[in-house]
Amino acid sequence: YPANPKDKKQCVQLVGGAANSPCTGIWTSFSPLARPTEVEFEFTMNGKVDLPNACVVFTQTEFLGALPDCKIGVQFSVRGGMQLSGGGGNLIRISNDGKIQNDKWNKVLLKIDWKEKLVVGQVDTKGKGYAPAIQTVPFRDSTCEGFGFLYIYNTDMHGTCWFHSLRVKQERDAEFADTDALDARAFLAKRLQQRQYQKAVDADMAVGMKMGAIKSTAQHGMNLAEEQRANNYVK
Repeated sequence: YPANPKDKKQCVQLVGGAANSPCTGIWTSFSPLARPTEVEFEFTMNGKVDLPNACVVFTQTEFLGALPDCKIGVQFSVRGGMQLSGGGGNLIRISNDGKIQNDKWNKVLLKIDWKEKLVVGQVDTKGKGYAPAIQTVPFRDSTCEGFGFLYIYNTDMHGTCWFHSLRVKQERDAEFADTDALDARAFLAKRLQQRQYQKAVDADMAVGMKMGAIKSTAQHGMNLAEEQRANNYVK
């Protein structure tokens, strides 16, 4: 596609999207989590583009019905121009070298800074090389520690897109995300939260026992500490 032999390339076609139906095209997974420094792809499209089309999304966790829950790192789409979704889902336009034309191939280069959790997007819609980047875009979700899944899809029922190539580059000396360490940190955080809660409960109990030692209850003659022991006694 397209029919013109000069522009014709082998590609994957995504047609007949549906509104509010993300991640319904093609997908793949990475294990362990990958931390690529560059993502580059080439696509074309046509149609009204009333809804996000030519979507390329990298997430840490699997899509199970709610895209924001997947810890999205990079989210690219086309709707009124090429866009990246930054922190909080804010759409930031990255196309700056002309309007997208039907059936003309476009290249996108995304450079990823894992230390700062930033993406620098560059586009080439004319086949003359990448235009300078407009600005950096923060990760959609700053808690994303690596990419476990890639989704490519189209949600526009009146639009079609074609992908010719996709390149995901990770430096040879770059480390894969340590999922064991991430799980360990989550476990320690949970334990710390539990210990802080228990500490607060123990403090409340200590205050209650001190007050109970001063004054007995009128109903049964036991002080508060004795009453608590009686209530917690199991035969």
